[in-house]
Amino acid sequence: MSFSRRFFLKGMGGATLALPLLPSLLTPSEAAAATAGAPKCFAGFLTHHGGLWASNMFPAASTLTDSLTAGGHTVKRGALAASVANGVATVTPVLKASSTKLTPALLAKMNVLRGLDIPFLIAHHYGMASLGNLAATNDAHPINAFPRRSIDQVMAWSPGFYGASPPPVRSVVCWQNSNLSYNYANPQAQTGSIQSVTGSPDSLALFNKLFPSGSGSGGTTAPRAPIVDLVLESYKRLRNGTARLSKDDGQRLDEHMQRVSEIQKRLTTTTPPPTCSTITKPSSSNTPLQSPFSAYQLDTAKQVQYFQMINDVLVLAFHCGSTRVAAIAGDAYLNTFAAYSRDLWHEDVAHGVGTQAKQDIMIDAQRRFFAEVVLDLAAKLDAATDGNGTTVLDRTLITWSQEHGQLPHDAFSIPVVTLGSAGGFLKTGNYCDYRDTTKMFDAAVGKAPGLPWNQFMGTCLQAMGIPHAEWAETDHGGYGKRWAQTNSYDPFTGDQCWPQAVWNAAGDVLPFLAA
Repeated sequence: MSFSRRFFLKGMGGATLALPLLPSLLTPSEAAAATAGAPKCFAGFLTHHGGLWASNMFPAASTLTDSLTAGGHTVKRGALAASVANGVATVTPVLKASSTKLTPALLAKMNVLRGLDIPFLIAHHYGMASLGNLAATNDAHPINAFPRRSIDQVMAWSPGFYGASPPPVRSVVCWQNSNLSYNYANPQAQTGSIQSVTGSPDSLALFNKLFPSGSGSGGTTAPRAPIVDLVLESYKRLRNGTARLSKDDGQRLDEHMQRVSEIQKRLTTTTPPPTCSTITKPSSSNTPLQSPFSAYQLDTAKQVQYFQMINDVLVLAFHCGSTRVAAIAGDAYLNTFAAYSRDLWHEDVAHGVGTQAKQDIMIDAQRRFFAEVVLDLAAKLDAATDGNGTTVLDRTLITWSQEHGQLPHDAFSIPVVTLGSAGGFLKTGNYCDYRDTTKMFDAAVGKAPGLPWNQFMGTCLQAMGIPHAEWAETDHGGYGKRWAQTNSYDPFTGDQCWPQAVWNAAGDVLPFLAA
């Protein structure tokens, strides 16, 4: 659907502020279109390393009550459940949070997936391959000759995703050290080499990019007025002078204006950043939290706050349509999410998770990112209502994955958590185990092949409504180059782990998830 003026407030200096969906102002045809196809959003989170023991990351096998055949082997599912004690809701030692945040309602919108493999010896990739560009390896590998766009960019540049009127900012990429987003050199024409997408985790710069409020003139520098002030008269006319505006939509409009005001105040602190026709860097954002870095790397509260400030901007952007795609990397070389030196993290903790002491540190770090960053975004999106009893989270797909599976440098069973149903496309409230346990590599850690990462990537694209024809491979139905490989000393070859039956099903939505 095209956007009319009823979706924006216009104010002084050309300032515009996008509005949330206000159903009472829609024409019958617009209302029907909005109901049939609410704009979907995607946020992909990644954290470095992994090595979490299965019992710490995944629910118990006894919860897997249903089974079916997929990819030539038996896969299983069960219902997600949490125990609550002392104000903490616990699914597993990693998947736990305050019971006021991890509520039964939010748990019902979550999936936990086991048995999704990058099916070759990728070792370290620092998250660069997590969104589908499997050629983005840290070490040289033959697959480097077959790069692909990351799925966030496939979504953002799909002709049908935004329609005829895409926003100026098609996608947001927040990374600090290792990129996870890739696109053509010319995204519009889809030509040129595959290159990393420039990104920035600066929350204030992101806000200013997504919500520009005009600029000064003549090369002078003047403080920028808050955008809510610039569009205040337009807001008053809509709020008080539109008979069609329903009571619920009036409340929704008030909440939206308050949310914009609070976020801008939080980002600018006490000194508004200057803006004019000259290039001026923002004066305040989340980046000062990292100074001095010697203190930041040991301060988990500041690390959490750093990413929550990004979340606040994303909630507003997803709510009003300023962008609908985001990729966010929790870089362990800058934010360990544990009170531990980043310089020692890789060798001491990431490679030491075989000991209980280091496993406990990794549990704490990954739990903090889940509870305070991933779940924080989900809860805030779930609190933003779209009308008709739905929330922004309901039309969103959030994914969180780690770099490795249950062993360092290993890509079997990379843990995946999803939140949101992508507008009802996906079933939620599931714990799914896609492993073929008849081909066990290591019973102690439950290492066995499952379904390829390509199928998970394809499921995400289908959930966002991206036609298969836009990303099809010639030899399988999933997303990205097909490559199957194990070590020469392993008990099964790559083709035995991921046989043709697996690739024949790679174009299907992941088992148990299709609504």
